[in-house]
Amino acid sequence: SKGNSDEAAKAYYLQLIANFIWPFLFFNLGALTLSFIWLLLLIALVIVMIVRFYRVSPLAAYLQIPYLIWLLFAAYLNLGYVVLN
Repeated sequence: SKGNSDEAAKAYYLQLIANFIWPFLFFNLGALTLSFIWLLLLIALVIVMIVRFYRVSPLAAYLQIPYLIWLLFAAYLNLGYVVLN
């Protein structure tokens, strides 16, 4: 329905903005801990996006799973960098 697709679009754009900000936090500002917390927020937003996508198109939701896995790996690397530095 139109309402579900609007909610899915909002979730998509919100996570896209959050994703855009992360490299600036990590690389430009060197805010390692903040960038890890930001990644946790981004992961939560992507999970919300996947759920909302599923209501519109299950296939669209399933296609986001590799992105979620990548974010989990990025968070692992970010946390490792925080711990080791």
